[in-house]
Amino acid sequence: MGFSVVWSNQAYEELSKFDVKTKTRIVDKVDFYLSDNPVRLSKPLKGLFNGLYSYRFGKIRIVFALNERDNTITVTRVAFRKNVYE
Repeated sequence: MGFSVVWSNQAYEELSKFDVKTKTRIVDKVDFYLSDNPVRLSKPLKGLFNGLYSYRFGKIRIVFALNERDNTITVTRVAFRKNVYE
């Protein structure tokens, strides 16, 4: 049973900055791979981002919150690695 995906306003704005091909690939990866098994495919973050997870897609990082009770993934950030943790 997969998780449903919710995109935050900030993640949606950051996603819109990518070209169409990259946007499509990111959304496909999140919808078809990450939503199926988010814990196995991601790593838990520490420090300021404690409680969030990161999914690596090339040089792009997808930061999300996982709610296992509601079976939802809330994507909070989508950006290049050098900018995502700022």
